[in-house]
Amino acid sequence: MAMVLGYYGVHMALATISAGTRPSPISYMRADGIAPFARQLGLDATRVKQANVNTIRSLIANGYFVTVLERLKEVDKVLHFRVVWALDDQRQVFSAGTSLAGP
Repeated sequence: MAMVLGYYGVHMALATISAGTRPSPISYMRADGIAPFARQLGLDATRVKQANVNTIRSLIANGYFVTVLERLKEVDKVLHFRVVWALDDQRQVFSAGTSLAGP
């Protein structure tokens, strides 16, 4: 979330983002908390469940950043959010990053 906000010139403390996207101070950020928080900041946002590559391709083509939930490593037990901003069909790769691991 901080990466996307930064792209739009909005710099916000992580504590503020966490408070707006988590159901409680001791829980993780949840997918259902991202879009409502983004809309409060004036951004167009929606939650898409069960998206596939074509869905992601379409969203990126229409100028959206796509936030996906995945494991950074196959052995990770905790899922992390990554922001996808491009898709290279020829190489069959996404360009994505996370504040935890970078681009």
